[in-house]
Amino acid sequence: MPKVKIELLAPFSELTEEPVFALNFKGPTRMKDVIDRIEKRVPGFMKKLLDEGVLKPGITVLKDGININRDNLLSQVVDDCDLVFCILVSGG
Repeated sequence: MPKVKIELLAPFSELTEEPVFALNFKGPTRMKDVIDRIEKRVPGFMKKLLDEGVLKPGITVLKDGININRDNLLSQVVDDCDLVFCILVSGG
């Protein structure tokens, strides 16, 4: 049973008083399932994350510290992992 730790940073953290939490799933789990469950717990999450099913520009998702490709965000399979949703930061 996959257990996924979720961390919501800006701009998502403003939607909830509990920006770090865990979700449990039964069997194989896709990112779409995780996002749907977060939306149930944190209303407005999906609106800030997606635009017509695609990750909005300037938003990033890290899976165990690695940036998930925005083109296949919804098809990613997750097992026990840490997911961080945040603003894309760049610079040098």
